[in-house]
Amino acid sequence: MSTAEGKIDGRYMSLMFLKIKDEYFAMDEKDRAEVTKGHVDALAEYNKNLTHVLCMGFSGKYDQVNLLEADDLETLYRMTEHFKMGAKGRHIEIVDAVVGIKVNNKRAFNMVGSR
Repeated sequence: MSTAEGKIDGRYMSLMFLKIKDEYFAMDEKDRAEVTKGHVDALAEYNKNLTHVLCMGFSGKYDQVNLLEADDLETLYRMTEHFKMGAKGRHIEIVDAVVGIKVNNKRAFNMVGSR
Protein backbone atom coordinates (compact mmCIF):
# COMPACT_ATOMS: atom_id res chain seq x y z
CA MET A 1 0.00 0.00 0.00
CA SER A 2 1.15 3.52 -0.62
CA THR A 3 1.52 6.45 1.74
CA ALA A 4 -1.45 8.06 -0.05
CA GLU A 5 -3.65 5.36 1.51
CA GLY A 6 -2.21 6.00 4.95
CA LYS A 7 0.20 3.06 4.85
CA ILE A 8 3.97 3.21 4.69
CA ASP A 9 5.91 1.76 1.79
CA GLY A 10 9.12 0.19 2.94
CA ARG A 11 10.98 -2.91 3.95
CA TYR A 12 11.14 -4.24 7.47
CA MET A 13 14.63 -4.43 8.91
CA SER A 14 16.18 -5.99 11.95
CA LEU A 15 19.64 -5.49 13.35
CA MET A 16 20.68 -8.47 15.45
CA PHE A 17 23.67 -7.94 17.71
CA LEU A 18 25.31 -11.33 18.27
CA LYS A 19 27.87 -12.68 20.70
CA ILE A 20 29.53 -15.91 19.62
CA LYS A 21 30.03 -18.19 22.61
CA ASP A 22 33.50 -19.40 23.63
CA GLU A 23 32.65 -23.06 23.04
CA TYR A 24 32.28 -22.32 19.32
CA PHE A 25 35.85 -21.07 19.18
CA ALA A 26 37.00 -24.03 21.29
CA MET A 27 35.86 -26.46 18.57
CA ASP A 28 38.39 -27.70 16.07
CA GLU A 29 38.30 -26.30 12.55
CA LYS A 30 36.44 -29.30 11.10
CA ASP A 31 33.62 -29.10 13.67
CA ARG A 32 33.29 -25.32 13.22
CA ALA A 33 33.08 -25.80 9.45
CA GLU A 34 30.36 -28.43 9.88
CA VAL A 35 28.28 -26.18 12.15
CA THR A 36 28.78 -23.22 9.83
CA LYS A 37 27.74 -25.25 6.78
CA GLY A 38 24.49 -26.26 8.49
CA HIS A 39 23.89 -22.63 9.43
CA VAL A 40 24.53 -21.40 5.88
CA ASP A 41 22.38 -24.13 4.34
CA ALA A 42 19.46 -23.32 6.66
CA LEU A 43 19.61 -19.62 5.78
CA ALA A 44 20.17 -20.10 2.03
CA GLU A 45 16.56 -19.29 1.18
CA TYR A 46 17.00 -15.89 2.85
CA ASN A 47 20.40 -15.10 1.33
CA LYS A 48 19.16 -11.99 -0.50
CA ASN A 49 17.77 -10.66 2.80
CA LEU A 50 20.95 -10.95 4.89
CA THR A 51 23.95 -8.71 5.36
CA HIS A 52 26.65 -9.72 7.84
CA VAL A 53 28.74 -7.02 9.47
CA LEU A 54 31.78 -8.33 11.30
CA CYS A 55 32.54 -6.01 14.20
CA MET A 56 35.33 -4.92 16.40
CA GLY A 57 34.60 -2.52 19.19
CA PHE A 58 35.74 -1.33 22.56
CA SER A 59 33.25 -3.12 24.80
CA GLY A 60 33.39 -6.66 23.43
CA LYS A 61 29.62 -6.79 23.98
CA TYR A 62 29.03 -8.44 20.60
CA ASP A 63 31.07 -10.05 17.84
CA GLN A 64 28.79 -9.66 14.85
CA VAL A 65 25.85 -7.61 13.66
CA ASN A 66 23.42 -9.11 11.16
CA LEU A 67 21.13 -6.93 9.12
CA LEU A 68 17.99 -8.74 8.01
CA GLU A 69 15.51 -7.26 5.53
CA ALA A 70 12.11 -8.52 4.47
CA ASP A 71 8.89 -7.35 2.88
CA ASP A 72 6.85 -8.51 5.88
CA LEU A 73 7.31 -9.12 9.59
CA GLU A 74 6.56 -12.83 9.29
CA THR A 75 9.59 -13.41 7.05
CA LEU A 76 11.73 -11.37 9.43
CA TYR A 77 10.49 -13.52 12.31
CA ARG A 78 11.28 -16.76 10.43
CA MET A 79 14.82 -15.58 9.70
CA THR A 80 15.33 -14.74 13.37
CA GLU A 81 14.06 -18.20 14.35
CA HIS A 82 16.66 -19.79 12.05
CA PHE A 83 19.36 -17.90 13.93
CA LYS A 84 18.03 -18.93 17.34
CA MET A 85 17.10 -22.53 16.57
CA GLY A 86 19.38 -23.46 13.67
CA ALA A 87 22.69 -25.28 13.51
CA LYS A 88 24.66 -22.39 14.95
CA GLY A 89 21.96 -21.26 17.38
CA ARG A 90 23.41 -22.88 20.47
CA HIS A 91 26.71 -21.10 19.78
CA ILE A 92 25.21 -17.64 19.31
CA GLU A 93 23.68 -15.34 21.88
CA ILE A 94 21.45 -12.60 20.51
CA VAL A 95 22.56 -9.76 22.77
CA ASP A 96 20.14 -7.20 21.37
CA ALA A 97 17.90 -6.63 18.38
CA VAL A 98 16.30 -3.61 16.79
CA VAL A 99 13.38 -3.85 14.36
CA GLY A 100 12.26 -1.01 12.15
CA ILE A 101 11.02 -0.09 8.72
CA LYS A 102 13.18 1.38 5.98
CA VAL A 103 11.35 4.21 4.23
CA ASN A 104 12.57 5.94 1.13
CA ASN A 105 10.49 9.07 0.89
CA LYS A 106 9.99 12.14 3.03
CA ARG A 107 6.22 11.77 3.30
CA ALA A 108 6.52 8.30 4.79
CA PHE A 109 9.17 9.54 7.20
CA ASN A 110 6.90 12.39 8.31
CA MET A 111 4.04 9.93 8.88
CA VAL A 112 6.19 7.85 11.20
CA GLY A 113 7.51 10.91 13.01
CA SER A 114 4.06 12.37 13.62
CA ARG A 115 2.71 9.35 15.52
